Amino acid sequence: MRLELTRDGWLQPWIRLHGEEPAEQQRLERMPAFLTLNPPGYVRPGAQVMAEVRDAEDTVWPALIVQRFGRGRTAAVCIGGLWRWRLSEGLQQLQGNTNPNLSTPGPATPATSPGTPTEDLSDHARACRQLMRWLVSDVPRRLEVDIKDLPQQGTGAVRLTASVRGADFDVLENADVRFKVTAPDGREFELTGVPADTEIGVFEAEMSAAQEGAWRLTATAIVAGSESPETLTASSGWASQPLQQELRSVSIQRQWLEELAQKTGGRVVALDEVDDLVRQLPTAAAPLQEIRSWPIWHSWWVFLVAVLLLSVDWTLRRRKGLP
Repeated sequence: MRLELTRDGWLQPWIRLHGEEPAEQQRLERMPAFLTLNPPGYVRPGAQVMAEVRDAEDTVWPALIVQRFGRGRTAAVCIGGLWRWRLSEGLQQLQGNTNPNLSTPGPATPATSPGTPTEDLSDHARACRQLMRWLVSDVPRRLEVDIKDLPQQGTGAVRLTASVRGADFDVLENADVRFKVTAPDGREFELTGVPADTEIGVFEAEMSAAQEGAWRLTATAIVAGSESPETLTASSGWASQPLQQELRSVSIQRQWLEELAQKTGGRVVALDEVDDLVRQLPTAAAPLQEIRSWPIWHSWWVFLVAVLLLSVDWTLRRRKGLP
């Protein structure tokens, strides 16, 4: 059975080993024939066949099938004799076939120091490495941070979010997340992440980046493990441009102003109503909010109630014969 790339396979750079189609086609022709195949029963919907094999009876079978699974990737290599490809390349090297037109890899580069492993530069090793890197290239990290603008809360307002996962990449709810923010002038702020209301395993904090310039973010998550706590870190950043956002449009955003007035207890005043507002200010009721606190244990009546309760408890116990 001979290996051939499908149309989808030709479009994927991680499957090809050469930058030009003639060189890649020549590589496929040099590959040995395979004798073992594990044919799949069917190809699932959404899966893509990247490579096929054609047997002596001109029957085509899938050889490499890939598919998305959740946030990861899966691949099925149906050829069972890939070692024949590596042995064929080794045989060509032993026979001294170093014609540059055949793009046959030469011997591995010698190690620079004793004990340093050399990299296998054969086509077989390169294809395996590219397949493994493609499989894990988009795997989500255990700690991922994101910055979202909050224009409805004012200029420069952002929300910092951190997604935390365990060693098995399941979401975690009991992590201790801290955000360390560095302002453009070098000042540092530390915020505590609180669990989000809409998604499990996401911690968030809000802040106002009113100062123009580059802001840096470092997130730290302490995950409680079976033996000892584990610390995860992730870094990111964003550029705050409040003047650009403010001067982006000269039109009045009436809807945003009405939402802001409703949340803060104010009202939107049109230009022709300014004179009326000025006349109403001297007689308008201004809300006043005061917060008073006093220690309850410093009150005489609290002490008296505590003494009475202890006396009643002691009296009842003595009448019942209890200690």
